[in-house]
Order: sequence, then structure tokens, then C-alpha cells
Amino acid sequence: MLLAAGTLALPSHVYLRAEEHCAPVSYTISSYTLDLSANTAHLAFDLAARFTNTTGIVDGVMDGAHCEASGPTIPNNNECQVEARKLLFDLRGPQEEAYYQITHTWVCDG
Repeated sequence: MLLAAGTLALPSHVYLRAEEHCAPVSYTISSYTLDLSANTAHLAFDLAARFTNTTGIVDGVMDGAHCEASGPTIPNNNECQVEARKLLFDLRGPQEEAYYQITHTWVCDG
């Protein structure tokens, strides 16, 4: 999933087609900030997954997760605050363009 900063200024939903009950039907991104200067960069956002039916779903992102990265530039392979690396994000273009790939994993029916 690639997301642009301009679309994330306010809480937004990314709708996905759920073929099975085990797949998320949407994601909500909120509290998005991207601060860039000549010497440092900082990115922060909250992400929550929504499932139609949560029976059998084990997912730390349903209640929301905080994601954050900072440094001289925004690094890749960032872990969000969810146990067992269940939510990661990587920069997928110039940091000024704010394109990210978000990887979310969960367990369904064992």
C-alpha cells in the first residue's frame, strides 16, 4: 500500500476488498505528521485496522498502533509499536514526497 502525505493530513480510510472474513476491510490513518529540515526528519502516524468480523482474528493493530521514525533522513524498515513486528513501514520514494509501504500481518483462525 503506497500512501501520499497530502492524503494523510486528516484521519482517512483506505478501503480494501476483503475476499474472506480474515482480511481487513479498511485502515484508518490519523495523527499524521511529517517534519523535514536540512538536518533532520521526523514522521509519526497512528494506524488502525478494521475487520468486518473479528471472530478468530488476533491483531494488535485493531485497537490502533503508533508508528514513528526519525533521523537525518527517514530510514527504512521501521517498526511500529506493535509486538512481534506485525506492523512495519518503509520509505518508497523521496522523503519529501512521503510515499510509504506499510506491511501489516495478523493471525486468523490460528
